[in-house]
This record gives sequence, C-alpha cells and structure tokens, in this order.
Amino acid sequence: MKKKFYIFLFVILAAFPLRAEERNGWGISGELPYSYPYARTWVGGKMRQAGWKCIKAFTSGKKNEIEHSIWEKGTSKLQMMLWRIASDKTGYSQRSLTKSKTDKIL
Repeated sequence: MKKKFYIFLFVILAAFPLRAEERNGWGISGELPYSYPYARTWVGGKMRQAGWKCIKAFTSGKKNEIEHSIWEKGTSKLQMMLWRIASDKTGYSQRSLTKSKTDKIL
C-alpha cells in the first residue's frame, strides 16, 4: 500500500525535484516552483481530482506559512505538509499514515 502513495504523488509532482527517501518519517519531499498560496490551492485540487478527501488541515508557524493536512481515500490515509521557502518556491513532504499515527494526530 505504501508504494501506491509514492507512485501517486510522484505522478502528480513528477515535474518537480523530489527525494523519495525516508527522512524523519517523511517518505517524499521536494520543492514546487509556486508561491505558497498557489501551491496550497494547486496541490489540494490535484489531490481532490485523484479522489482524495481532506479530513483535517491546519496551519502553523509565525505567519501561518506551514500547512499540515490529512487526506483519506478508502482505507488509506496520508499526511501532507507544505511550507513557504521563498516568494516563488514552496516545499512539500508527504508520508503514509498508520492507524497509530492517525490517532495521535486526530
């Protein structure tokens, strides 16, 4: 199941640099050449288009420039994080969630 998450996000974000390595529990990370507000809208639209439903989202940071979201599709869940790097660059990371991780977050 974990491999499907990586393949899904790889297809959505294929044009952008990414690292598919396990880093602090995050499976995929990279940068998008979009402003933070645009990247939030773009990624959300792509996720919904692929059949995912956002079940929780919240922001953090001094200027609320970090977004954490939990997405669900069937019995699968994943966590996505977006953050502002520069005015025209946004970072992203994602990981699949197990039931124990989901229970801690929700």
